[in-house]
Formats: sequence, C-alpha cells, structure tokens
Amino acid sequence: MLAAAITMGPLSTSPLAQTDSSWRYYNRAARVAHDQKDYSAYRANVVKLNELLSGHARTLYSLASAEALLGNDDEAIRVLRRFAATGLVADVAAD
Repeated sequence: MLAAAITMGPLSTSPLAQTDSSWRYYNRAARVAHDQKDYSAYRANVVKLNELLSGHARTLYSLASAEALLGNDDEAIRVLRRFAATGLVADVAAD
C-alpha cells in the first residue's frame, strides 16, 4: 500500500515534528504514520496533503488506501472513482 491539521501542525506523533506546512512535510508524515500502522493519522495527513495539492491523482489514491485501511469501503470506492476520473493509471498488482 501507499505510504498527510490545520493550525496545530501535522497529525502524526512522528519524529518529523517540525514547523513545516509544505506538502512535502505532510507527505512524509503520512508515510511515517502508515509505516507505524497509525491509519487514522495516515488518513488525516493525506487529507491535508490532498487539500494542499488540490486533488492530485496520487494523493487521491493514497486517500482511497487510507479509507480502505480504516474499513471505510464506500468512501474508498468513491475516492477511487475520483482517482479514475483523472485518467492516471496505477499498477495495483505491484502495490
């Protein structure tokens, strides 16, 4: 699977705690949360990342992944449909 609040900073308790609101920070925080199997923090960081990148296809795919990991199957499918609408394809078998 693929490895993202507002004024309080990132939603991960990772060693990445720093004052950086760039998309790179939330991308790293999401990856760390995913690796730590903290899927709620993973989803929260991906949501922030998605806001910063305005629905970038890769963040949509990550958001669908987060929703699926949290058992939100209907939302995961809804987000995957948004991902599909971007026209980008992913090798799901290799993921």
